[in-house]
Amino acid sequence: MAVDARPELVGKRFLCVSGEELPELGEIGRWGWRAGVIRAVSHRDNDNPELTVYVEFDDLEWEKREWVKVYEDFQIFLLEHQLVWAKRKENSPLQGTKSKQIQWPALTFKPLVGKAVLSSITAVEFFSDRQLDFLTEDGAYQPYQDEVDSLNPVLRDNPQLHEEVKAWVKEQKVQEIFMQGPYSLNGYRVRVYRQDSATQWFTGIITHHDLFSRTMIVMNDQVLEPQNVDPSMVQMTFLDDVVHSLLKGENIGIQSRRRSRSSQNNNTAHTAGGRLTSNTGSNQVPGSGSLN
Repeated sequence: MAVDARPELVGKRFLCVSGEELPELGEIGRWGWRAGVIRAVSHRDNDNPELTVYVEFDDLEWEKREWVKVYEDFQIFLLEHQLVWAKRKENSPLQGTKSKQIQWPALTFKPLVGKAVLSSITAVEFFSDRQLDFLTEDGAYQPYQDEVDSLNPVLRDNPQLHEEVKAWVKEQKVQEIFMQGPYSLNGYRVRVYRQDSATQWFTGIITHHDLFSRTMIVMNDQVLEPQNVDPSMVQMTFLDDVVHSLLKGENIGIQSRRRSRSSQNNNTAHTAGGRLTSNTGSNQVPGSGSLN
């Protein structure tokens, strides 16, 4: 099954071109493209004319991140859209030998700014080297099918590439859980992007999760203060490897993990009379959700 494109901007890659005028469309590969990652946004509505995004550019250190105005600062602003297999040329080691085309995992991009200019062109960024290409042919790419394509020989023979693809797919599933999951995430540990700080991320535990607004309160590990977090407006992820179990609807919240550890201890701890000790719920956290 293809991985659906998600509406939230946070965590997505972008391509952009600034300046007064664009060169000829035939020179699109030389337009002075910049790329990076969106870490936070000012509005949930991507079409809001006042939309600003907090970005890290690939060609700068993360400390030089900044807020940019999407609809004012750029001639072209493209958003990561879908994971696909796209045709790219494979350089031949033999001089004079014609290069052949191979299918390689890539991200397609859709325009927020510049829709009319790029109406017949699809921008793609290949995994591994982030090389850009601009496709005009029908059938030049096909959606990545997660269950089937994870066994593709290209991925099997390139472990690092496979890890990059799996990490991207996992990131989409994390965002799906934050924005659509029907269960409380109280008790789960997360990493949250920090804005205007000397550090890039902070870690903490979710102490409140509003299933209607999707907002959360995260207790910051560093300063032991609650932080209001909206996962549609600032990037965050889980610290523990819980995505697969959450998507299956399994109860693996912090209380379940604690009960599991307590159960293991109980199976090995004995009283003087030879009876197994028991735990009657001393680990219960007030206000925990259904998964906890």
